[in-house]
Amino acid sequence: MDLDMALQDDIRNEITEGRLQPQWTTADLLANTHLASTYEVSTLRTDPPNRSVSYPELGLGNGFHVRNGATSIFVRVGRRGRALLYALG
Repeated sequence: MDLDMALQDDIRNEITEGRLQPQWTTADLLANTHLASTYEVSTLRTDPPNRSVSYPELGLGNGFHVRNGATSIFVRVGRRGRALLYALG
């Protein structure tokens, strides 16, 4: 199973079901009961940052895997405090 697609699909389902906001932080993923019981903490903390791009005008950078040629899955859309806000790409 492609873990990245599964995470993306599970996040989409959680948003559709109203259990996750359309814009979220990695802390929100960790607080989500389904996601926290399905994925490793390290996956929820690192996959969105590593597989995301930023809107150019925000200047929030791009993730490690994306810089190395991987397709982005998530978009950095802003900040909530010090945390980056993500959305599905």
